[in-house]
Amino acid sequence: MVIIYFEDHTTDIEGQIESWVAQGYEPWVMFNSSQDYTGAYVTGKYDGLPHRDKIQRAADGSDFGMFDEGAYLVPNPHWQRYQKAFVKRSIRAGANAIVAEEPEFFSTAGYSLVFKATWTTEYGTPWVDPAAECQVPLEGPASDGLALPKPPPRSL
Repeated sequence: MVIIYFEDHTTDIEGQIESWVAQGYEPWVMFNSSQDYTGAYVTGKYDGLPHRDKIQRAADGSDFGMFDEGAYLVPNPHWQRYQKAFVKRSIRAGANAIVAEEPEFFSTAGYSLVFKATWTTEYGTPWVDPAAECQVPLEGPASDGLALPKPPPRSL
């Protein structure tokens, strides 16, 4: 078995899979599900449209987790379509397994407009600033005023 990393839309996944299969290996494909490491998506090299609005943002509005041209992204339908294209190409090329690496979203990075809109759509409630509203006091004599994060509301 060999794991081939699908870095961005320019990766010759078809050629790499073919090469490893020719050597007798079972090809698996891995891609990063939370970040655009090369910046191909963020900068618009992929589709001609920049997607900086989909970067995870800190409370002060700054981009969260930037590196070179890439960044950590908010899960959203457009980013998911970009990733599904990796999966489809990999399967068509003969990948035996797909590994979605690092599905990370940082608790201090939920301040972008696209995150707020996605929150509202997903949970059916207005976005709430986690720094201001996500604290629930512990009860009882041993709590000493400690607080735990409040989980997001879930619809059943």
